[in-house]
Amino acid sequence: GHKVWFYPQDTREEAANLAVAIEQLCDFVTQTAGNFSAPDLCLTIEAFAALSTREAGFQKHLPREAGARMFNALCQQALHPDVISRLTARQTALMVWGLGKVGIRHDDFLEGIGQRLTPQDLLLQLNSQDISMLLLGTAKVRFNSPAILEPITARLMDDLVLSRFKSQAIANTAWALASLGVSEPRLMTAIKKRILQPEVLGTFKTQEAANTAWAFAKVDTRDERFMTALGERIGTGGLILRFNAQDIGNTAWAFARQRVYVPQLMDRLAERAMELRIL
Repeated sequence: GHKVWFYPQDTREEAANLAVAIEQLCDFVTQTAGNFSAPDLCLTIEAFAALSTREAGFQKHLPREAGARMFNALCQQALHPDVISRLTARQTALMVWGLGKVGIRHDDFLEGIGQRLTPQDLLLQLNSQDISMLLLGTAKVRFNSPAILEPITARLMDDLVLSRFKSQAIANTAWALASLGVSEPRLMTAIKKRILQPEVLGTFKTQEAANTAWAFAKVDTRDERFMTALGERIGTGGLILRFNAQDIGNTAWAFARQRVYVPQLMDRLAERAMELRIL
């Protein structure tokens, strides 16, 4: 395994040295971003997103001034006509997801990505994973402009595309749409239909199930059949044994808001809450 760059118990001097090193790295990328190609930009944003996920030092320092300057330079370079015209569908998804992961919102960049996805030939390249990443990235930074959402949701409405969504991608998509306040009835119905397929519902993991319940309770009209099926999935087997306090809270709130009572689910939620000493 790799050595983590910074541990909370490191000395102040080591932490300060790391902060300087990260700032110097960000400044170097800022100065050279004007030479980056589309693949360069994609790989760089991906790398910083990965570092911010697993390295405490990057989590702490990337949002600061040097990091903000760097991401602004990367986004501006991505908008250069010679660069954005060469972005593939997968590259747009990875970049939007990566920026969302580190909490960087750049409105001009996201608007530009929406325009890039408008041509039908590029839009048709978006697969289930691409769509999920695009929506997750925009939701993380609360950017709900039609410029980017309309082409993505239009692609999502394709039955063939939707039929290829697996549990993680569909749960992330539902969560992202709900977070952005998207509640178009036909779209919600199509997503629920996919979720109810055994190969999706039957493979939901803990957070996927809890997030899905929360998502549909937030933006969808009451659907007893759907919520009951979801509740029975959560309430049976060992899924609920891995619920944490947030999962319990989101799930209980979702079923209360939808006014759907699934006895086995409520009993198991109460048992799990007592195990965690929440009640």
